[in-house]
Amino acid sequence: MHRDGSGDGLTVLVVITAAGAVVRRLARR
Repeated sequence: MHRDGSGDGLTVLVVITAAGAVVRRLARR
């Protein structure tokens, strides 16, 4: 249960959050 479920999920969420923040910063410019 600790192979491709929690780690991947958290990583995806972190990546999406970081990407969203960067996009917002660039769009705000």
